[in-house]
Amino acid sequence: TDLLVDVRSPEEYLAGTIPGAINIPIDELRSRLDELPKDKHIYIFCQIGLRGYLAQRILVQHGYEHVRNVSGGYYLWNICTLEQQAEAVLQ
Repeated sequence: TDLLVDVRSPEEYLAGTIPGAINIPIDELRSRLDELPKDKHIYIFCQIGLRGYLAQRILVQHGYEHVRNVSGGYYLWNICTLEQQAEAVLQ
């Protein structure tokens, strides 16, 4: 299965994240690489994309081939989710 990694701070993660994501803050990423399998697709996200981009670069530099940064991060995911919920209520 694919892996979804939230690279925001623990406080941001606890305030809300994409369901199924694990939290490995960007500042801890290099020291926690052993937690990320190289044979899975890894989707990285942060709040809007910058830390996710940096995390993706770190993983690629360490030999990870199947890594993607989720464009727009948690911010965009949250907005889209709220819009879908609002549309469902209005129908």
